[in-house]
Amino acid sequence: MAEITSASLQKFQSAQQPLQLILLTHATEFSKLSNTGTLVAPALATEPALVVQRLAWSRVAPDAQLLQMAEAGQLMLLYPTPEAMVLNADTETDTDPAPDNNVAVITTNSPAAGSLFSQNNNVIALQNIRGFVLLDATWQLAHKMYRQSPYLQALPTLSLQSSQPSQYLLRRNQRQQGWCTAESVALLLAATGYNTAAQKVSKAFFLFNQRN
Repeated sequence: MAEITSASLQKFQSAQQPLQLILLTHATEFSKLSNTGTLVAPALATEPALVVQRLAWSRVAPDAQLLQMAEAGQLMLLYPTPEAMVLNADTETDTDPAPDNNVAVITTNSPAAGSLFSQNNNVIALQNIRGFVLLDATWQLAHKMYRQSPYLQALPTLSLQSSQPSQYLLRRNQRQQGWCTAESVALLLAATGYNTAAQKVSKAFFLFNQRN
């Protein structure tokens, strides 16, 4: 596990650039009333430290800006590959030991805390990361998107870990212990210290979930 220091945290925060959340959405999701990715941008519209983009996934014509950021090492993919770094969304301090080199402990006390990650013994500096990519689709389609996108396979990967079960009512046949897009965004934001933003997304999802 790479050591997380206050100095590296300060370097990331001093970048003064908003964190980008890129929802890479499968074409079938845009018309689905059950899709929760559509909740994220409106919920975070007043958060200056965050920029939300909802992009259509394409196997043959990926978004040019997305490719540019990926090639520049500025993106991390939220996707549970075997080698993915595990982000513990329940962690409250960065002092607990991690069980192996794929686990990073991230404090929830300040934005973007925990500026170094270890993946396959390679250190990934969070201060270079400008955004997270989330695959906005069913688990089956998300796997297909990942498998058919070499640029996604080249990204460092992040896997969420939390004791909080999914509350999503509309897609009960989905992956066990998985979360819908809005829940994943809320967990990611909370785990990286954007607590107010996480609460906004959680509230929007709660209201959406109760209506459906």
